Amino acid sequence: GTKGDEQSEDACDSAKAEGVTIYSIAFGKSISDDGKALLQYCASDITNYFVAADSDGLKDAFKKIGRKITRLRLTG
Repeated sequence: GTKGDEQSEDACDSAKAEGVTIYSIAFGKSISDDGKALLQYCASDITNYFVAADSDGLKDAFKKIGRKITRLRLTG
């Protein structure tokens, strides 16, 4: 990875250590495998990482995130 990737990973690690829930979405068809790996790494867990190739996929990802957030509020 690059220095930027390392800094991003450090920032994600710090946020997760503070209990922050992180959702990430790889959007578009041209995102690199390294970019996808970084976004997956930063997500709080694998179910918080989404891949959306187009606007329909992006809408679907946000719907799923919305449902997860709603469940968190009801149970938390």
